[in-house]
Amino acid sequence: MRIVDPEVKLIKQIDLSSKLDKDSTIEDISKIQNELFQNILNHIEYCNKICRDISVEETIKNSNNLDILEHGTVYLTIPVSKPDPENTEDYMRRMKIVNFYQHNPESVVKGFKSDEDDVLYVYFITTNYRIIIENNRHTDLVFLFNNSEYHAQRFTYGIVTNKYIAHKLLKNKYLSVTISDPVIVNNEIVLSSHSFDDNPVAKNSMINLAKESYKLYESLVDSGVSKEISSKVLPDTVQMNIVLSGFKEDFENLFKTIELESDVDYTDILHMMMYDSDNSEINEELVNEVVEENIEESRKMEEGATTEGDSSISE
Repeated sequence: MRIVDPEVKLIKQIDLSSKLDKDSTIEDISKIQNELFQNILNHIEYCNKICRDISVEETIKNSNNLDILEHGTVYLTIPVSKPDPENTEDYMRRMKIVNFYQHNPESVVKGFKSDEDDVLYVYFITTNYRIIIENNRHTDLVFLFNNSEYHAQRFTYGIVTNKYIAHKLLKNKYLSVTISDPVIVNNEIVLSSHSFDDNPVAKNSMINLAKESYKLYESLVDSGVSKEISSKVLPDTVQMNIVLSGFKEDFENLFKTIELESDVDYTDILHMMMYDSDNSEINEELVNEVVEENIEESRKMEEGATTEGDSSISE
């Protein structure tokens, strides 16, 4: 029986260094947009492999379990010119697109007044690929553009944890969550937990329980019960892999729940996301708060020890 440590990895969706300017041709724009679109698909495929055996192409074809598509972030940039009284068709088309995403709860639209004479506003839209597929909005991708400082930022994490944490995160309605089946290697389930690190007796008991639950799992599968239903007899510490995506603000709200949690494995995962060195933008302020709280707590403990004196028994 193998026990693995929880892990967290920030998965970056590749952007392009290529920049467009006023001299860019239609061919230049088309080339960049094709590369950006391919990067979205590659990111989704990478996330998919963490959790599933079925391909993304087959997922889309069957229109089943489209949640994996939510991990592909789509950044649109739509400049809107002043309406021409003689031809308002283009103006209305662009504003209809903006209006759709403004009313979509899974998208964020930021509008800025433009300094250019021929442009009234520029709208920066952040959404996900599932919204594009389910609403048949492929034509909106003509405005596909590089992620910029003006877009609302989304992040994706790949996580190794256990069944209990996976289902706990699955309940978060603001984040896109995809979980794998329980991990089974060489006819043995893999466990992931820090709960028994300092208690070898409890750790051995959990391993023995896991072995017995796996035998029951096998017997259920052999009797014709689906793997999904049979897996319910496996312990909460069985390893499951997760892909977690969301807006910066959604993760910040998640991190604020740490102090309300007592589960070691859950707080481990949240702390690992907070302290991710590649994601300083999302966690720098929160990390500083946690560090300050730890310092303050240590200070109080030291003061308490000084006040109460030495409680050891002298010889």
